[in-house]
Amino acid sequence: MGFFDPQSQQGGNAVGSWLGVIAMLIFLGINGHLLLIHTLVESFNAFPVGDGMFSLGDVKSLVAAGGDVFRLGLQLALPFIAVLLIVNLSLGVMVRVAPQLNLMSIGMPATITTGFASLYLLLPYLEQPLTQALERGLTGLIR
Repeated sequence: MGFFDPQSQQGGNAVGSWLGVIAMLIFLGINGHLLLIHTLVESFNAFPVGDGMFSLGDVKSLVAAGGDVFRLGLQLALPFIAVLLIVNLSLGVMVRVAPQLNLMSIGMPATITTGFASLYLLLPYLEQPLTQALERGLTGLIR
């Protein structure tokens, strides 16, 4: 189920927006907004206006940060992907064993219910890695 966001002129879904709000609350809870302002001020000391381009070490650290973002996204999404893969495989076995079952009438509600249940059960375990990643990213910006 999707909706249209008039502010960003793009479509989205409710779960993604809800997780974005949760991430923003964690960001504000660890005083990320204050660290971000401090980082902005310190960036003028680290990279003075008018200096040359980045060095090779800066590019390597930028690539490493991109890899960390990808790794974190995979770590956060992998439990949900595993749960939904198990549900879809079990539905495939059920439909293969009993072909008279209608996959659309059974599969979609089962997948949606399992997705929300796993989100409800696994959300407390996502707070710690997300908080650590935000703190690590913001302290890395300050240095």
